[in-house]
Amino acid sequence: MTEHPDATLEQIGIACGLSKKYPQQAASNVLNSKTVISRMEELMEKRPALQDEALLVKLEEGLESQETKFFAHEGEVQDERTTTDFPTRRGYLELAFRLKGRMKEQREISGPGGGPIPIQAGPLHPAIESMDKDELIAFVRDTQA
Repeated sequence: MTEHPDATLEQIGIACGLSKKYPQQAASNVLNSKTVISRMEELMEKRPALQDEALLVKLEEGLESQETKFFAHEGEVQDERTTTDFPTRRGYLELAFRLKGRMKEQREISGPGGGPIPIQAGPLHPAIESMDKDELIAFVRDTQA
C-alpha cells in the first residue's frame, strides 16, 4: 500500500491475492480486522505526532482553518485575502463528532445508474392472489388493526 498510496481497495485486494470474485470486500475485511487495527495502533503510539494529545491539537487547529486567496493580474499578485475555510472546518467538525460517537456514517444505496433499487417479490399466496381489489384492501386494513 505504501508503494501505491492511491490504490483502490479493489486493486489492493487483487495485488494481495485475495478473493478473485470480491477483492474490494476482502481487502476491506483485512484492513478492518482486529489484528491490523491493533498493529496500526501500536505503530501510531511509537510516533509522537500520532499520539492522542498531538492528534487532538491538530483537530483543534483544523476547526480554525483559514484559506488565503490570491488575486493576480498579468501574472503578478496584486492582492491577497485570508478567509474562513468552511469546507475544511466542516470536515474537521464531522471528524470530531464521529470520534465522539455522535455522528454515524450514512451511505446512500441506489439501483443501476443511480436509480431506484429493483425489488422482485416471489409469487403471491394463492388466497391473496384470488382476492379482488376491495377484498385485498379490507384484508390489508384488518392486518394493520
